[in-house]
Amino acid sequence: MDIDYKAAGFWLDFAQWLFIGLLAIWGYLRTKDKDNAQAVRDVRKQLQDHITAAGLVNVDQDTRLTRLEEKVQHMPTDEEIAHLASDVASLKAQVNGVASLLTRVEHQTQLIHEHLLRQK
Repeated sequence: MDIDYKAAGFWLDFAQWLFIGLLAIWGYLRTKDKDNAQAVRDVRKQLQDHITAAGLVNVDQDTRLTRLEEKVQHMPTDEEIAHLASDVASLKAQVNGVASLLTRVEHQTQLIHEHLLRQK
């Protein structure tokens, strides 16, 4: 039995290169997984920072909203404003009535004054 050592050496070299190639591919994929894991950790940290910042903004907005609700709670409603408008119109009419009354009183006072001046 005659063994061809050149052919066996070729096949051993081929198997060695194949194994090294598979090992390189495995190493590349393994490194890629580490890079992906690091990228996921970075994104997770950024997301947590964003959530924390958003929480602080929400607290500030909640405070502002509470203050606004307190101010709006004491504002008059449309019905109350309409009632106030009608009260103001009624007061305006009464003031106009008193003004016309004062005009008549002034006129009468003027007549009395003239009468008293003629009597002297």
